[in-house]
Amino acid sequence: MAQVKLTQITKVVNGKILFEAPNLTAHTGEIVGIIGNNGAGKTTLMKIIANQDPDFDGQRLVQGSVVLVRQVNPLVDQSGGQTTITNIRTALAQHAAILILDEPTANLDEEHQDWLIGQLRHFAGLVLLISHDQHLLKQVATKIWSVSNHAYQQFDGGLTEFERLNNQNQASQFREYQR
Repeated sequence: MAQVKLTQITKVVNGKILFEAPNLTAHTGEIVGIIGNNGAGKTTLMKIIANQDPDFDGQRLVQGSVVLVRQVNPLVDQSGGQTTITNIRTALAQHAAILILDEPTANLDEEHQDWLIGQLRHFAGLVLLISHDQHLLKQVATKIWSVSNHAYQQFDGGLTEFERLNNQNQASQFREYQR
């Protein structure tokens, strides 16, 4: 059974559709990379999953405890990297069933990025990972949720497979356009 199942989700902001997610599922042991342009609704979708945004249409089924680590604004006495590491360690110590990370490598040096990759690979639950960091996504993502044109799509497989399929689809669409 799915640990996260979103069906016919529609999020409207100021009278306009921010995104639709017709069918997204994720299971224990998966690391889902969530990709798309800034402002497309990635963080908003994570707030819906974490039950921090009840203002949406559709069905949300989430089984297990959720911890959300937001993108960091550095604390006065710590760097962004130190704050990020502290927040991730605190989240991991909670042993939640679902770990949501929003741009976790934005402030990390290479050593701490490698540490994070190791932590994610050994996490026992479900990881939902918002990131523009292609290296991170290629290292750990086992599934991709991609948002474009206000709609989410799910792709089984990592970022490399997603890119290959996406390039094939674009080439096919271009050939159809040329006919």
